[in-house]
Amino acid sequence: MYVQTSTHPSPVSRRSRFEIVGCVLKVILPLAVSAGLILWLFHKVNIHQVESIIKQGVDYRYIIAMMVLTVLSHIIRGIRWGIQLRAAGIPRIPVVAESVSIFGAYALNLVFPFLGEAWRCVYITRREGCKLSTVVGTDLGDRASDGIMIFLIIILTLFVAHPAMDRFLDRYPIGEDIQRVMTAGGMWVIVIAVIAMLVVSDYCFRNTSFVKGINISIIRIWDGFKVLFHMKGTGLYLILTLGIWICYFFEAYVCFFAFPLPVSLSRIRLIRWGLCRDW
Repeated sequence: MYVQTSTHPSPVSRRSRFEIVGCVLKVILPLAVSAGLILWLFHKVNIHQVESIIKQGVDYRYIIAMMVLTVLSHIIRGIRWGIQLRAAGIPRIPVVAESVSIFGAYALNLVFPFLGEAWRCVYITRREGCKLSTVVGTDLGDRASDGIMIFLIIILTLFVAHPAMDRFLDRYPIGEDIQRVMTAGGMWVIVIAVIAMLVVSDYCFRNTSFVKGINISIIRIWDGFKVLFHMKGTGLYLILTLGIWICYFFEAYVCFFAFPLPVSLSRIRLIRWGLCRDW
């Protein structure tokens, strides 16, 4: 008895293919971007000169001070995350465990992009026996808080360094290109069209696993972030957030003293104080 078999792929197989492609892109794109940035940053670097500076031109006292500030920022970040976890219904975690989750996350992120974020969520989930989705939501909310801080720092930088940025844009050709792009009406039309296309695509393909995954991630970000508005210790959370970024600033600032600066830079007092208004 002859049975005709269909050669068309089933919806399940199509969905599996989309899931595989999505997983591959999540891995390949961050690696490709990271590799491209590394190649671009180092394509004109004299490696032998860098090696000579590391051996002879570095004051490691400032490097040690920078490392102490880095450790402090990680501990503060762990304590801050603990506030979010408790607000999400997870019992209080010892400060040591909170710090270990952050140290492990940063270490694993050096090995593979986003591996540390996944590890610290799994670590807390297994340690406390809670739902992984809840921990992931607080992790995404933690990163959303950093995104707001970065936005505020950009606004502050644009305000403080506005005269210097104007001189830079007027002096170099790239400044004219930036001004031309920012003032071009066509560019903003393209931006609005892309946003509209993303919204329409999200609606049309809302039943696919890829779009569902994106929407779930957005919902988790919001769920993890909105905990900040009704959790206990919001004031402490804000203070710790400020402490993290103060540590970040002084990490970079201290490192300037570890390397020999050109005379033209060392004589500018405002640069020595970390302000580049008269750069």
